[in-house]
Amino acid sequence: MASNKVFIVRCGKVWFVNYEDINISTSQVRFIESDPVPNDAVIVDRTWLYVNKNGTPDKRFKYKQSTRF
Repeated sequence: MASNKVFIVRCGKVWFVNYEDINISTSQVRFIESDPVPNDAVIVDRTWLYVNKNGTPDKRFKYKQSTRF
């Protein structure tokens, strides 16, 4: 077992994979949080809990709570 491999365990099976055989990609997403956010979180925007396609609050709901993401 060399140090240039990754140890993977999934569904009771074990694999050793070379680093050069791993392809990792990342991207940014806007995540809407309904639970309290951590103190060090950066809130980038707010939206309504129930929203129309044009971004206005859905008037069918009396409780027009905003949420953050």
